[in-house]
Amino acid sequence: MVLFASLLSLVIIKKTSKNLKKLLQAVYTNKKTTCIFIKFTTTICFYFYGIIEFIG
Repeated sequence: MVLFASLLSLVIIKKTSKNLKKLLQAVYTNKKTTCIFIKFTTTICFYFYGIIEFIG
């Protein structure tokens, strides 16, 4: 089940990688978006950690 969660996260990462490149460029140019980006990534990390803990 943990393997399934990691595969699911890999699929999501692959789908968002194109958008992340654009997002990273925006973050690099604007400091206000950097805070939003940090909050966004930490939320995703906690979300996947919660899924893995719930399944495992």
